[in-house]
Amino acid sequence: MKKLPWLLVLVVVAACGKDETPSPSTSTLSGELDLDIRDKASVSIDAEGTSTKVTVSVSKGFGVLPENTPVTGPGSIEAIPETDGTLYTGRLSGPVVPGGRCGDQPVSIGFSLHRDESNARVSGGMAAYCGAAVWHGTPVRMLRLSGSMNP
Repeated sequence: MKKLPWLLVLVVVAACGKDETPSPSTSTLSGELDLDIRDKASVSIDAEGTSTKVTVSVSKGFGVLPENTPVTGPGSIEAIPETDGTLYTGRLSGPVVPGGRCGDQPVSIGFSLHRDESNARVSGGMAAYCGAAVWHGTPVRMLRLSGSMNP
């Protein structure tokens, strides 16, 4: 019968612990990057818990993106421990660009950036595809991105 009081004490102590749910971690990485060397792209990567949102606004659309209009889509952040880096990706949905490379179809943008954790520099690009939710095949335009992003 000596085991019963100890079991009761353990149950009571376990029941008295704080039941706190940790708040989801949030972070934002943003910056103005060079877009194909001569133009600019404002990029924001917002992470909250396991959800990530990528937003891009470009100064020149090259017939695949509306100029100075944000396009947004879900993204992901992947640590690459063997290179001490991070890969940021996203699937952005753009509108129909009048007179653009996709005619009367909306544009889908495959977005990726790589960052070496030892500095703020990133490099990557965007691949533009014709059609809604199309992120594969031969892109109609590739756009290069490079610069610095800060939390």
